[in-house]
Amino acid sequence: MAAAETEGSASLLRVTTVRGRILDEEGKPLIGATVLQKGSFYGVSTDAKGEYSLRVPANQPVTLQYGYGGYTDEEVHVKGGTTANMTLVPRQKEAKVKKHRWFIF
Repeated sequence: MAAAETEGSASLLRVTTVRGRILDEEGKPLIGATVLQKGSFYGVSTDAKGEYSLRVPANQPVTLQYGYGGYTDEEVHVKGGTTANMTLVPRQKEAKVKKHRWFIF
């Protein structure tokens, strides 16, 4: 029984790497975009080429969250050892709401 527990623990420790690029709608790299492993505290930022490399558990499906200021966040399910490229698009501007100005007398 101890051998089975050891094997199970060993499989939890195995990690692999997911690599990719994050680009904008024009195909330009998004420098400093964030890639997070959903449900954990693991994440990385993209480099000057928009590339990232994130270690994730091996042989387990993982959800990656992609984000960049002013762009719509995306999520993708991946398995370790794959390439996960992403194109983010700008957030749609919300309809303008008429602002009320209040004056203090």
